[in-house]
Amino acid sequence: GGEPSFTFSLEVVNVNDDPVINTVVPQSGSTYDEGAEILLEAHAVDEDGDTLTYVWRKDGKELGTGPSISIDDLPAGTHTIVLEVSDGAGGVVTYDLEVEVQSSIGSSLLLPIALIAVIVAILVAVMVVRGRSRGKSPPEDVPEDDEVEAEEGPDEAPREEIVIDSSSATTELTIEPVPETVLAEEGGPDVDATSHEVEDAGIINLENAREFRVGNGNGQEEGPEE
Repeated sequence: GGEPSFTFSLEVVNVNDDPVINTVVPQSGSTYDEGAEILLEAHAVDEDGDTLTYVWRKDGKELGTGPSISIDDLPAGTHTIVLEVSDGAGGVVTYDLEVEVQSSIGSSLLLPIALIAVIVAILVAVMVVRGRSRGKSPPEDVPEDDEVEAEEGPDEAPREEIVIDSSSATTELTIEPVPETVLAEEGGPDVDATSHEVEDAGIINLENAREFRVGNGNGQEEGPEE
């Protein structure tokens, strides 16, 4: 009546979990200008608590290591960057990131091209306006060279009208100075006095006159020296 027995041994082997990549920046398909800085960032977790290693590569060439790196030397074109995350225990995961780099030559020429287009448009408009103006015939009463001579007349000296107050026996008479340009003209007024005292009240008109005389308070007339 004995019962059979079996002896066996069990070995528990730790199973390594691969890392899990949660986020990657920038998004695949992002576009940059040539020479611009591109910041690459990633975040991954490992269930086993292992220390993770980040390696960024392009065409098999290492660009940098760590959760984040920056690059600015990618030529124009489309590039595939591979992120590799490993836990040191055999667990390795990868992520492919595609970025597009635009040529800086094309973007730098946009402003000069636009400026040239504006200048050309202005020049064309000016030429059209000039062509229309040249096509018009001048009025019959105006010379073709658009030169109209002004009708010249005899030089006229300025007219002075002076009103003297008769409220007092002797009144101060003040004459505004005549401009030198007028005095220099032949036939113009010859007035060198600016203040005289007169006895008689009235109105003195100066027109094309070279001299005038007024009372000096002593019953004598005063005029310019000859």
